[in-house]
Amino acid sequence: MRLLQNFTIRMVMLTILGLFVYSGRGLVYTASMHYPKFPKEIILTDILCGK
Repeated sequence: MRLLQNFTIRMVMLTILGLFVYSGRGLVYTASMHYPKFPKEIILTDILCGK
């Protein structure tokens, strides 16, 4: 039961990651990971607000 739950969570996380990658924002988020000085707060609020 627990194994199935972990698998489901992992699949959901992969799906969300996939959506971020396929959207333009995914590339911006990846850039922010590679360049720490990039304003992450702006990107995160942009993603959360859905702008």
